Amino acid sequence: IDLIILATSSPDVPMSSTAGIVQNKLGCTDCGAFDINAVCAGWVHALDVGSRFVGTVGYENVLVIGSEIYSRILNWEDRSTCVLFGDGAGAVILSEVPEGKGIIGSWLMSDGSGAGVIEIPAGGVRVPIPSENFEEGMQYFHMDGRAVWTFAIEAFPQAVLGVLERCGKKIEEVDLIIPHQANINIVKAGMENLGLPMSKTFTNLHKYGNTAGASVPIAMHEAMEEGKIAEGSLVVTVAFGGGLAWGANLIQF
Repeated sequence: IDLIILATSSPDVPMSSTAGIVQNKLGCTDCGAFDINAVCAGWVHALDVGSRFVGTVGYENVLVIGSEIYSRILNWEDRSTCVLFGDGAGAVILSEVPEGKGIIGSWLMSDGSGAGVIEIPAGGVRVPIPSENFEEGMQYFHMDGRAVWTFAIEAFPQAVLGVLERCGKKIEEVDLIIPHQANINIVKAGMENLGLPMSKTFTNLHKYGNTAGASVPIAMHEAMEEGKIAEGSLVVTVAFGGGLAWGANLIQF
């Protein structure tokens, strides 16, 4: 392994990187390691960044991880959030593949004006714990559910169409869309806005809930196990979340 990139919004500690902690536990003593925090869209960002290292001098194998433990950052008295999320992790190793295979391209976007829609208000340098501005509860995950819905049902299709246009592909060529497992109604609305049936997507929300930055790699692994992804499949991975951040990757298997 020449590089480790870990997408997480629930790091072990604010400093240093969780990727470095993972590197030490794996015994990968001769490689770089860093975190990416794009919340639920972290995986698609990390996959894009990792793909850009592969093939450059010194980077033959890049380990990309999505890992979250939301059970430790949720307010278990807030039933509007705590019942939605789960813990999980997924990983891939990126290496060079023949021309026309692998990650064909990505499309990433952010809107920092929506940073407060999904956040943990305290724990950073803006509101340290403790401080005169800190109030109990600010150390937990907060989400404006209505604003997230409005954002997600537009971001989902925008990212899918964005990466397809960038890569010169048509929606009809896509075999499977693997979305961030946020909410089944968001997935249904996103697929409807794309004009695609639910048979063109994969969901496992009923088993794990929303595992944030880990949801896409977990779903991709299970889709492969169930035979929904095979040699020759053209797949879009798409995610959206806090930041606000959203994006998609186009992958040719």
